[in-house]
Amino acid sequence: MDRLVTELKMTPGEAYIHLSKLLEQVNAVLGGFFQGERMEEDLNWRERVEARIAASTAREQERANKLASEVPDTASVDTEGMASANTDFEEKDDEDLYFAPEKHNVIFASAIDGWAFTVRQFASLYEKKLGIKRTAMEKVLWGDFYLDPKTKKVLAQKHLKGRNLKPMFVQLVLEQIWAVYQATTGGDKGKGFVDLSHVILILVINLETTRVLTLT
Repeated sequence: MDRLVTELKMTPGEAYIHLSKLLEQVNAVLGGFFQGERMEEDLNWRERVEARIAASTAREQERANKLASEVPDTASVDTEGMASANTDFEEKDDEDLYFAPEKHNVIFASAIDGWAFTVRQFASLYEKKLGIKRTAMEKVLWGDFYLDPKTKKVLAQKHLKGRNLKPMFVQLVLEQIWAVYQATTGGDKGKGFVDLSHVILILVINLETTRVLTLT
């Protein structure tokens, strides 16, 4: 993710759109694999069913022939029973196949700078500050959810009523990360100390003054 800040020079809002599209593309590929696998399994299932029916038919015909030779006019083949026996196809649920931050299977990270997080960690940070339970915060920190600056309530997109609010992931997560990078890379016209101190307060980070000065 550091490249979105330092190389691509994206804003937090642009980065959010980029990350959303990236997840959509990855999930689309996974969905394609799942559908292909599902079709193959369906074909294999049909072949197995046909093979079982053919084998059952042969056994029933053999039994009927044997009965017919022993007792005339009693031969019959139960094809209906054979067709319905053990032929139900087991459907697979693909719900757990896809990546979604709220499911805690997406990690946002920077390998070169050595940090990583999931939405759960930021949900824990903001739990007391916003008065929202962590479990509830985890479900709305990613996606089309917005924080009302006055009421501190979470709003869905349909309740914005024309207001131009930022998604919570942009406001509460990405903007804080961007502020740290601006502060530690000398960006924003030398105002790094102020910005970094603000981020430290928001994220409830306990650092000694000397360490803050070193970072800035």
